[in-house]
Amino acid sequence: MITLKSPAEVQSLHIACDFVCSIHESIRRSIQPGVCTQTLENIVASHIARSGAHASWLGNRGFPCVSQVCVNHEVTHALPRQSKYLRDGDTANVGFGLSLDGFFSYQYITYPIGNIDSATAALLTVCQKALERGVAAAQPGNRISDISHAIQETAEAAGFGVVREFVGHGIGRVEHEEPQIPNFVAGKSSPKIRSGMTLSLVPMIVGGSPEVGVMKDGWTVVTLDGRPAACYSHVITVNDDGPQVLTPWRINPFEQQSTTI
Repeated sequence: MITLKSPAEVQSLHIACDFVCSIHESIRRSIQPGVCTQTLENIVASHIARSGAHASWLGNRGFPCVSQVCVNHEVTHALPRQSKYLRDGDTANVGFGLSLDGFFSYQYITYPIGNIDSATAALLTVCQKALERGVAAAQPGNRISDISHAIQETAEAAGFGVVREFVGHGIGRVEHEEPQIPNFVAGKSSPKIRSGMTLSLVPMIVGGSPEVGVMKDGWTVVTLDGRPAACYSHVITVNDDGPQVLTPWRINPFEQQSTTI
């Protein structure tokens, strides 16, 4: 069942989302070549612990970390490690979730590390555009499939693949609420979008084939062809006059980027 939120509930969700955004500010100031992925995990864990919030991913289905840090061809659920260092030309998808005063929020941002090549920069740009167009499609009276279509069309028109195994969804007092929001058109009827919905849009776009697999650690999902992956997400609320993003980027993920052409 889809749960519509009251203005007071949306405000509480907004507070949780705002805290997520503030943590990403700290990540963006710290992420650079030579930083190990465990350092980013420590930043997230420290912020959450000091705030009294709850790290919602830690222990969820046995997940052993507060955050994920996916490098290059890693799509999702990559475990931060002390021995894994970011290098010039890498990308790092940093994501984490938390609950604050009974409301859940999370966000994925893919950061370019130093000098990335033009093909990878194009992937990141298109993934951001897919997210933006998905948000724009979240209009009252549209259907969830309109969001899916906007994301899929944007990615595939640029020659990129759309991962099928992971989807967006509703969010609020539960981290994963109805409805599910695929990043592709699933070919079946989908719910109408209504004012009061709170949704998490999570396009996962890859540089080649959308086929993915899981590494031996049992968590890290990677592209099978080794091509890079990108993911950006937003939590939004749907108002009578359209969507409102609750997780705006305070620091541009491309800040300080130098792209090799």
